[in-house]
Amino acid sequence: MSRIKKAERKNILLRMALTGPSGSGKTWTALDLATRIGKNFDLKVGVIDTERGSASKYAEKFGFDVIELVPPFSPDEYIRAMDEFVDGKYQVLVIDSTSHAWAGEGGVLEIVDNRAKQMKTANTYAAWRDGTKAQNVFVNALVSFPGHLIVTMRSKMAYVQERDAKKGRTVINKVGMEPVQRDGMEYEFDIVGDMDLDHNLVVSKTRNDAIADKVFPRPGAGFASEVCSWVSDPADVEMPTGDLPPAEDMVKLLTRVVAGEEHCLKIGAFKLAKHRDNARAKVLGRDGKPDIIDGPDKLNGYLTYLLDKVAEHKKAEATKEEAA
Repeated sequence: MSRIKKAERKNILLRMALTGPSGSGKTWTALDLATRIGKNFDLKVGVIDTERGSASKYAEKFGFDVIELVPPFSPDEYIRAMDEFVDGKYQVLVIDSTSHAWAGEGGVLEIVDNRAKQMKTANTYAAWRDGTKAQNVFVNALVSFPGHLIVTMRSKMAYVQERDAKKGRTVINKVGMEPVQRDGMEYEFDIVGDMDLDHNLVVSKTRNDAIADKVFPRPGAGFASEVCSWVSDPADVEMPTGDLPPAEDMVKLLTRVVAGEEHCLKIGAFKLAKHRDNARAKVLGRDGKPDIIDGPDKLNGYLTYLLDKVAEHKKAEATKEEAA
């Protein structure tokens, strides 16, 4: 059976990153855009704040609910907060900022350092196995969020000498450079806006040709209108589920979830997420309702159910191939 089909533009969810130095307006711009999207599609807006409550300082200007994270800023903590908003039916989410998941206390860089210490080696190459795994799980959680997502990333700072034409002399200006996140993180987003200290948003990457390479001074209603006209109502977006993996892999993965070794995994249409109590696992399957696996009997029963679904899946695929 051929997998070739005609390409079609599907309904899409926003995946946007705002980068810039402190004071450039990342938080304000993210909240403003999220609020306008929420009003446009009648959606609830949530915020994950790692910046010591900075988002809540704008609570009188924008309507949103917030989870304020405190150290350690592990990727797992971000994912747990995202799961809470998903469970609460929030479909617009701002994460301010994702830089802490990389370089903050408990972030990926610290995970690598701690692992290297445990291995008693100065060579962090092997320790990056754990760091890369944590980063990949985090990125997968971001891109699979079932709603519109806006994240901010701090930029590394640099000072440059520039000629001030009005004053006729050289001045020292602070500028933002590459974001504080893993190299290439910007490729995960459909729109990347770089902000400067004059509150200009420069679109450095986008799949929306209406705003490509544009500069938006103090972005507001005009910028939000361009974005809203490009994205879709989450209710009209079909979230991908993927194919079911081999039965033996499913058994291994679910067993690791229950053992507390994994936080969030997606197996076909089944979402497995570790409960706050590490001894239990919260699963979604069967009748589409959450269930708690907290013992070997429930685990065995659920594994049997999943294996039956695998068999059904394989049978359906075989039928399709025969029909083709």
